[in-house]
Amino acid sequence: MQILIAICLVALCAVFLTAVLRIVLSDRKARLAYVKNFKKGKFAVIFFIAVPLYWMAHYEGGVDVGGAFLQAVKSTVDLVVLKFDYASVRALMAENMLYRVTMSFCFALVIANAVMFAFALIGERIANRLRALRAVWLAPELFVVVGYNEQNLQIIRSVRREKGDVVLLAPPDRNVLDDLYVLKSAGVSFSEKGDLAELLRRWMGRIGSVRINVIINTGCDARNLILTEAVGRVLEELDQSGFGLGDRKGLQCYVFGEPRNESAFLRFVEKHHGGIRYINKYKLIARDFIERYPLTSAMDARHIDYDSATLYPDVRPKMFLIGFGKTNRQLFMTSVANQQFLTRGEDGRPVEKPVQYFIFDKTDAVNDKQLNHNLYRYDREFVGKVQPDRYLPLPPFPAEERFFRTDVNERSFYETLCKELSDPDAVSDIVIAFGSDLENLDLAEKLSEKIKEWDVAGHTRIFVKIRDGALCEKVIDKLYAQEAGFYTFGNEKEAVYDLRRIVSERAETMAQLRHFRYTLDRFAKEPVSEDERNRLAAREAALEWYDRWSEVQRESNIFACMGLRIKLNLTGYDYAEGGETGEGCDAAFLAHYSAGDPIRYVDGRDGHVVDYSGCPKTLDSLRCTMARQEHQRWNAYMICNGYLPASLDAMVSCSKQELLARREHRNLTTFEGLLQYRKTMAERNGISEDEADVTRYDYQIMDDVLWLLPRCGLRLVPKQDKAPLES
Repeated sequence: MQILIAICLVALCAVFLTAVLRIVLSDRKARLAYVKNFKKGKFAVIFFIAVPLYWMAHYEGGVDVGGAFLQAVKSTVDLVVLKFDYASVRALMAENMLYRVTMSFCFALVIANAVMFAFALIGERIANRLRALRAVWLAPELFVVVGYNEQNLQIIRSVRREKGDVVLLAPPDRNVLDDLYVLKSAGVSFSEKGDLAELLRRWMGRIGSVRINVIINTGCDARNLILTEAVGRVLEELDQSGFGLGDRKGLQCYVFGEPRNESAFLRFVEKHHGGIRYINKYKLIARDFIERYPLTSAMDARHIDYDSATLYPDVRPKMFLIGFGKTNRQLFMTSVANQQFLTRGEDGRPVEKPVQYFIFDKTDAVNDKQLNHNLYRYDREFVGKVQPDRYLPLPPFPAEERFFRTDVNERSFYETLCKELSDPDAVSDIVIAFGSDLENLDLAEKLSEKIKEWDVAGHTRIFVKIRDGALCEKVIDKLYAQEAGFYTFGNEKEAVYDLRRIVSERAETMAQLRHFRYTLDRFAKEPVSEDERNRLAAREAALEWYDRWSEVQRESNIFACMGLRIKLNLTGYDYAEGGETGEGCDAAFLAHYSAGDPIRYVDGRDGHVVDYSGCPKTLDSLRCTMARQEHQRWNAYMICNGYLPASLDAMVSCSKQELLARREHRNLTTFEGLLQYRKTMAERNGISEDEADVTRYDYQIMDDVLWLLPRCGLRLVPKQDKAPLES
């Protein structure tokens, strides 16, 4: 009997240790699945072990072998429903210490099994409810994600990485609870017919002390619009005018939508003055690409004259877009709006140096409603159809593009590619985004071999779009992308469904910081304390950013910050994450940038309010060239958004808002045209030319770069001139 008891004890210990190790060593997801196995009966082995233990008790009590077995089975069945039949085992437990230990351990495991069973049924719901209450009523900042799908789960993961509090609104479902438990996040039951406005109103009592960010991504644009309208109703009821720019308070909505439905979403954006933000995932991918891989990162002193921030005349920057679907179309527009360069003309003056774009698609890609409505409005509806003398000098079209209606399988595709890449003065980027991840990867492999065969690898980079984050991280980037000679981009896990890309994108944060800085400059002479001056400036900056500016004006400031790395590269510098800039680097940059054209400060307040009276002092300085490049970039951005130059008559007779409403702008002209503009506006408004000057806005971003970078977690570093495939 002692041997049988010992065997039962060993078996129970094995069950216990296995359970403990699985629970302790497993990750949260595996632990949840293991606990739920109690519910599915996997741990019925405990009850099988109880049969011989009960049999021994009945047999020792005088019951025959067969009867003892039947009684043991009955006692075990009762044990399943927590009827321990202690009377049957009490005598043997009193007589036999080993039996008492074994039977007590068995009872303890049965109780643990019942607890696990109960947890599997209601534990998740209780934990979810507690997390939801804490997030809604105690969190300083709350993220509300609407819609249950894998993309939103990625967003929730990114929120949790930042230690944020998040609530998922989704229909009640066991899978939803499982995923939220694994992510340590909360969910609130919300059906398709639910009233999001009413739900938000219940949480608005804390709106003065918290920030609520609503992220709408249901996977259906029609549903997204309905939910956006509900958030809009709540925004109309709120008074957020007391909040300053940068305050983490109030209500903000971010809604995903397909680019083909952009106009419907932008209507809500304009109506609610930036309180609702439209998220085009392809635009996020394009912005990420341009910030990480500007053409200037593949250039060195052979291509850029760092003393003048211009490209040498024989250098030809090129981009080859293979496939012209949603990704490459948006990348084309974003690149045109940012990658603007200058070179030296025959007279030594800076002139435009447009990037050459070669676009390959098997469809008639040149005819597209978005391109026709925006970029090509200037070229097709304006240039050559107006009298130039009725306008300030007209800016050139910001790109040189050629469309090829061909398939990647056709001979002509390779012939054209080989011819254009073989240009020894070219600096070329090939961007592959025409099919599935594996189709893109296959072509990238083939082209990486081709550029070596054609002997153009020294001035050519290949980029391939890979959507799947796991495939990108675990296979392509890790094993062979760099060895094969290409880069990946478009990883949606990092570039799209990440909190830092949606809510706190670097360029937008930088743009808001710049706007606050310039607003603060306007309050410099206010006779109030510094804290009060900061508060007034933050409030005024917020009113302008959200209430008075259009989406194009807000985004124009964001794109200016996106182009900062290109500007730094053109002067021989770059920025890097974190740390502190060495004083020597700062001083060297400032001396280089302001040589012959020093930055002057009002009242001698170094590093604060810049005195732009009389600008430009000289048209030949590096500082003036960078201002010229910034205005060229702004021109390109406005043309990409379908804006046209305002006529001289309209410039005088129409207000700024009237012109913006019909997509016209007074400053859409050359840099020299801006000098004519300030004369015209000075005469019209009876003010000085310095007061009418707008070139100051082109100077500002580079003038303030040493102030701006460290406040955005960046530091100034010398540009590393590397071979293109090592940049």
